[in-house]
Amino acid sequence: MHIKMNRKIVAALFITLLFASVFTACASELNNNKKEETASIAALNKDELSDSGSISVAKVGNDTDIPSFMTSAKTEHGLYTLVEWPIGAYSENSPWIHCGNIIYVDYQTGQKIYLCNNPGCSHNTEECQSYIRYPGSCTLFTNVSGEKLYCMAYGAENGEIYSENDCGRIYEMNLDGTDRRELTVLPSNMCFSMQDAVFSSKEKLYVGVLKTNSSSKTTDHVLMSIDIRTGAMNEICRLSLSAVLLQMEGENAIVLQSLDSNGVHVIRRILQTAEEDILFESTEISPFVNGDRIITCKLAGTEAIITVQNYIKQETKTITIEGIYTQSPIIMFCCVDDTIHLSYYTETGDVKELYVDLANGKVWDKKLTYTSYGETRFVQIVSSLDDRYLVIGDYKEIEVSFVDGSGVQKKYSVVSPQLALIDKEDYWQNIPEYEWIEDKTIYS
Repeated sequence: MHIKMNRKIVAALFITLLFASVFTACASELNNNKKEETASIAALNKDELSDSGSISVAKVGNDTDIPSFMTSAKTEHGLYTLVEWPIGAYSENSPWIHCGNIIYVDYQTGQKIYLCNNPGCSHNTEECQSYIRYPGSCTLFTNVSGEKLYCMAYGAENGEIYSENDCGRIYEMNLDGTDRRELTVLPSNMCFSMQDAVFSSKEKLYVGVLKTNSSSKTTDHVLMSIDIRTGAMNEICRLSLSAVLLQMEGENAIVLQSLDSNGVHVIRRILQTAEEDILFESTEISPFVNGDRIITCKLAGTEAIITVQNYIKQETKTITIEGIYTQSPIIMFCCVDDTIHLSYYTETGDVKELYVDLANGKVWDKKLTYTSYGETRFVQIVSSLDDRYLVIGDYKEIEVSFVDGSGVQKKYSVVSPQLALIDKEDYWQNIPEYEWIEDKTIYS
């Protein structure tokens, strides 16, 4: 199942993200941007989010080309990403505990900085507001109004904790990293589900939780709400272990994807009655679910047939792509700006990537590339802005010296993604006109 696979990739690749670099001079600019951002969002929310019951997706993993950036939080003005320290740069009594920093990519200034406004900060102790210790893997997201940043640490799996520090938890903070607080801490027999999407209303967060019974050694999958003011948790319903939470329609219904011996299923469940409708099922192909659409791709000779089913409007459309020469499955791995991204191996073993506009069926051949480690790689979209994309246009391997919290200096070789902004029109026309994100760090 594609979405399930992606979230596993997140767990495996999360530690490979670049350890962020030391820079504090732009922190005051970040605070100014934060004030402007909060003011504009507050004005928008006053009209559009007056209904406290409206629920929107806060975190979903299939809106970026890059698995390691699925853990990032995106706003109109910038991107937040949590970067783990190099392995060996910290020592903990528990194998579940990791250390890292929250990094902010500012679109207005074109710079990448620590989420810290303390001049002279070393960024390696709890005195730094960007520094964070967390159990298990971690993801960032904002609430429905975009006024708060959340960091969800999944916690130790299967109740295998060494101390209370291993328990999953959610931190809440302002967009500039200030006023951080522990919103909620899970009991020792629970951890957050990495596969489920996260949802937010003005008053609550909605998350999937795995609950382990210590005596029977069985695990339950539960959808829970978290009160944003108090951190109190409430069980909404139980899910199967194979289910992945995809959508919430208020507190009325949820959409799940599951896999069993009868194939893959997309199901809509009414919460009050537990009544379920099957929206999609197949023993042959896996769907890509994007909002209220179920997208599938099936090979028929040298044609790829894409079916787009809107289960809310009850509309279905078909897009046929000719000239697909492959014996391998076609992977749908990302949907950005109503455009599905496809990848497959050609008969000669080369990787082919295409974009398909779901509105008009237009197909683009992905051609923007760069050379890294002697290989030609495709430029990848990290995030979509109004008229630009944030992309990775290159990688650099750099040796850096790092002083850990105990004062010991160590050297590490890190691979640094080189971020850039590019106009969408240039991207689609394969014109490599980049505005490189200024790296004001030791990695520059």
